[in-house]
Amino acid sequence: MKLQPMQRQTGVSTVLLATGKTAKGTRPLAKKLGVKDYHDAKVQAVFSDAEMERANKEGVKTNGKETMKPFGNKLSDPDIKALVAYIRSFKK
Repeated sequence: MKLQPMQRQTGVSTVLLATGKTAKGTRPLAKKLGVKDYHDAKVQAVFSDAEMERANKEGVKTNGKETMKPFGNKLSDPDIKALVAYIRSFKK
């Protein structure tokens, strides 16, 4: 996937940085952050679209520590929905 200029400023570039172009969670940063293989249907079944949208919009904290930055101030609601759909498209 080639990123367009606007996408470089959004969560798409962060997703690809952490997961790699394959979204399999094999990159060093992905392993450090505990990113899962988003091609695995079992991994995707753990969270709903609404939970993914909320995580992208509001960020994620684990044990009080920010583990994913929020993108609600950079992405519109339709953009966040599109990002979730893109991640869902990896599922086998």
